[in-house]
Amino acid sequence: MHSPQTIAQAAVDGVAPAAVPRLPQDALRLTGQRPVAGGVEVTLRADRAGTAYLYAWDGDAALGDRTVELAAGRSATVVAPVAGGTPTALLAAFESNGSALARSLPLN
Repeated sequence: MHSPQTIAQAAVDGVAPAAVPRLPQDALRLTGQRPVAGGVEVTLRADRAGTAYLYAWDGDAALGDRTVELAAGRSATVVAPVAGGTPTALLAAFESNGSALARSLPLN
């Protein structure tokens, strides 16, 4: 779950990022992803309580990460820090009650 490479591959394959059941695609909404000073900003909203694992990604490696506890139905705007380099995507894994979901969002 905590490997950005695994999350990136799971997002492409449409499977859960671990050997667990896959959550529905709409279990986690990510919007407004954009580079900002010091990181990547994104707004998250989950339809159930859980944990989101975010990675600023350059296509080969994570440049920074952030873990966020989410409450059901509440939005949270956060910044995943970037320690150097230029991220091209934001990777996200969402885990709730033994199930998970992987997403990859390009940064424009």
